[in-house]
Amino acid sequence: MRRNCTNDPHRLRACRCSGVVRVDFIVTPEGKPYLIEINSIPGMSAGSIVPKQARAMGMSLGEMFDLIIADTCRK
Repeated sequence: MRRNCTNDPHRLRACRCSGVVRVDFIVTPEGKPYLIEINSIPGMSAGSIVPKQARAMGMSLGEMFDLIIADTCRK
């Protein structure tokens, strides 16, 4: 399921997404995912999902922002 929705870079590129986005979807009881929205400006407060994911990967918010900036500068 994650491969079909949140981790599929081809689908995000098709929507012209890059950088950090939040993809919201629901999954039916049968397991079929439906895209609700792509949020191109996800929350970045300490309690938001993206910073929590960075911390779960052992990364500080500063390190996460450094990666975002470096990625943006390469484009």
